[in-house]
Amino acid sequence: MLQVVLRRRTNAVKSGGVPSNQIWYDAPSKVTLYSETDVISHTFRNGRGIITFNNDITEVKDWLRETQITNVYLPKGITKIGNNAFFECFKLALTSLPSGVTYIGDHSFTDCEKLALTSLPSGVTYIGSAAFFRCVGINGLTIPIETPPTLKAYTVVFDGTYFAIFVPAKSVNTYKNATGWKEYPSRIWPIPK
Repeated sequence: MLQVVLRRRTNAVKSGGVPSNQIWYDAPSKVTLYSETDVISHTFRNGRGIITFNNDITEVKDWLRETQITNVYLPKGITKIGNNAFFECFKLALTSLPSGVTYIGDHSFTDCEKLALTSLPSGVTYIGSAAFFRCVGINGLTIPIETPPTLKAYTVVFDGTYFAIFVPAKSVNTYKNATGWKEYPSRIWPIPK
């Protein structure tokens, strides 16, 4: 019976079926949550942790910061990756964010050395200070958005990394001259065809 349940959960993850009031994560062992705000249960079995919340969640807060998680599965309804959400999750190898994300807060992925994002969702409008600081696992980041998301000047958003930032061809100069983005002009390129 347990194998059937685990197969269903694995299939649910592949189809984007994480319940709207849960976050799932993979790790070598159960992690200690940084914060238990809104958490009603936290279970761990066979390498998979499940955090259940009081209500449906739209923002990832700092529950999993500074943990040994290797991957995280988020519900479709997430629109905000909050401040310090995955701060110093050195082993996190996340490859994508939910398509509805519009806001990436300060220090969201700072020091996530294995982070492997290849693109940001098309609705992102804000990227916070040091959001991708020292995310050396990213090889190139596509931002398919014509209007540059808001960055504050001098906030080391992409410092400690060397990956190319690919944006729509007609927006390359707009990015290179936008507040915050103009700190990275040599890294901004048109999205390859």
